[in-house]
Formats: sequence, C-alpha cells, structure tokens
Amino acid sequence: MIDDRFKFAKTEPAVRFCNRIIDAMTSHSDLHRDECVRMVCDYWSDVDDLEADPLLYGEPAYYYAMTIIRHPTIGDNKPEWFRDRSLWPPPPGWCSD
Repeated sequence: MIDDRFKFAKTEPAVRFCNRIIDAMTSHSDLHRDECVRMVCDYWSDVDDLEADPLLYGEPAYYYAMTIIRHPTIGDNKPEWFRDRSLWPPPPGWCSD
C-alpha cells in the first residue's frame, strides 16, 4: 500500500525503506515517530521519485536516519555524526536492509 505521507515514495519498496529509516530514527534518538516522518518528508521535499536515485538502496536505512537526525537544518546540526564511534559503524541489526 502506498503511503500518502511520502509523496516521493511511489513504490512499495520505497515506502518500506522510508519506514525502515523512521524505525532507525526512533530506535536511535528520542524523537517521536511523527517528528521522524516530518523530518524524512523535509529531507526529500524536493524529490519527485525517490527511486530515481540509483544509489538509494546502496546505504542502509540507519545511514539515512543518522544523516537526517544530524542534518544542518532539519536535524540537530551535527553533520559529522559518522566520526562518533558510538554511532558509526551501525549497531548490529542495522548494517543492511
């Protein structure tokens, strides 16, 4: 079922991937699920079709989750999050999707 919240996710796999990103965001932050949905939508607000990016599924959902949470304008402005040993590499269970 296509999710109307994600206008940029036009296929079931894209919607599932967005939900996996949100699961990672809620698992690794204090953010509420609704706030995570808003952040994901803001992150891809200028994208018409998420799957048009050939590299989309090249990174695990955890990577996108941390990138969005730490985004300079959408998140807490800590874009160097990947240098934090507690955040990278991904915890077990989040290394692949």
